[in-house]
Amino acid sequence: MCHFDWSEIRPEIKDTVLYIEKRNSIDTQYTGYSGSSSSLWKTQQWLINNAKKSELHQLMNYKNSAVKGVIFEGLLERKDSKVFDYIINSVDDEGTIHFQLGCVGNDFGLTEYYLFLVRSTTRKELTLKVRDYLFSEDQIKILDSIVKTKTRYLIN
Repeated sequence: MCHFDWSEIRPEIKDTVLYIEKRNSIDTQYTGYSGSSSSLWKTQQWLINNAKKSELHQLMNYKNSAVKGVIFEGLLERKDSKVFDYIINSVDDEGTIHFQLGCVGNDFGLTEYYLFLVRSTTRKELTLKVRDYLFSEDQIKILDSIVKTKTRYLIN
């Protein structure tokens, strides 16, 4: 079993990561029939907003797919230049993420979830803004080809 090097991760970030790993799911802001914000969503947002960029990059090597999904979203929101590389590196990753969107939950492959975030307008209107200044035209073509081969739910 691989051991993660926590030496450069602050204790409060580590505790949050372990909580997300235990829940092993990602929530949108409004979940369930009542449409309320879950404690998991609030925890995810806390991690995205409080982790240092260096911590986010280190945590992209963490074993749990739900943790990677939250961390990826944080890097995407920060318009990090390595987002494209993380998508490409995830193509052979067989990890899955349970994603709760409103009342409906689905399991996504890791790459599929990353692409959902990049292309989705349901997660803080990320799509066009991200594509316009985060990815080159060649990178967009590569991402579009991955969408065609690696995803079940995304519409081209």
